[in-house]
Amino acid sequence: MKEYVAFACVTFIFSALQTECYNLRDEFNPFCGKSNCYQLLRLEQNASLQEVKKSYRNISLTLHPDKNPSKTAADDFGKVATAYEILSNSTLRADYDYALAHPKEYLLSQYRYYGSRIYREMKIPAHFTVTAVILLWSLIQYITKRQMYDNAMNKIRKDPKYRSRLRELMQEQSSFNSKNRKQPGKARKLNDMSAEEMEALNKQVDSEVTVQGGRSKPTMNDILVFQIVLLPWILGKMLWWQVQWTWKYRIKRQPYDEAAQIYLTRDFLRMSSTAWDALEAPEKQEMLDKELWIEEKQKAYQMHREKANQKLAKKSMKRMAQMVAAGMPVAGDD
Repeated sequence: MKEYVAFACVTFIFSALQTECYNLRDEFNPFCGKSNCYQLLRLEQNASLQEVKKSYRNISLTLHPDKNPSKTAADDFGKVATAYEILSNSTLRADYDYALAHPKEYLLSQYRYYGSRIYREMKIPAHFTVTAVILLWSLIQYITKRQMYDNAMNKIRKDPKYRSRLRELMQEQSSFNSKNRKQPGKARKLNDMSAEEMEALNKQVDSEVTVQGGRSKPTMNDILVFQIVLLPWILGKMLWWQVQWTWKYRIKRQPYDEAAQIYLTRDFLRMSSTAWDALEAPEKQEMLDKELWIEEKQKAYQMHREKANQKLAKKSMKRMAQMVAAGMPVAGDD
């Protein structure tokens, strides 16, 4: 109900504003003011560009201030020049024709006129636009990754292990301070610490925590603008890696080292480096123990996965049949 009332109020205000602007449209018309641009050039609305240019030249011969001594010649010629500027430009003319066809959409006509004029007069080079888009995207990218990292750290700070580490540091600090005193101080708790002391301890524990995976702390390598700048170096590094791989494992037939085993395991499982880093150490070791860089082991692993999936599907079907027999609703039923 509240949303409906708010929407109705906004609609009413916008309608009233549109009506008021419509009443004042001749006073603040951005095109030709109170005049009609076509009438100023003595043309029909379907006149071609050649007819616009010809009519403007003919009127200029008699109305230009250098050739017409009339006191109003300058103002009259200025209106004609404005009309010619609008009708000789395809974008401005289209905006003007739209304004004539939709007189009540005054605010939209204003926006279309000034938007077209600013874009045309500024003449922003394409490479500036591309650069601005890249920088804006990079900023959004950094803010998003930073927010994800901060959210992950906030969850970690609520973990009992984190609080335990804070107490350890506080005790170490208290024991160090007590050595410099003649009398031992009273045992302190985390709640007794000042905001500055707590912030210092949090920073120290945060420095000991490493968030991996998609919520890791953003670095320059994660941001688009730096990726573009470093692209030649990245391509060179990839090429050198490929050369080394070919030389070591295809030509010399050396056994795979740990880094190669991890790469081949990730490649077989179709895991990104970010997803791999997010795994716990025991999970990584479990996958490496399967030796999935060996073709026979890969086939055995696939067969095991297929059998497990089939077994799971049978259990699911059996469970569904039991639910139907018991008269329980099943997902997908109306």
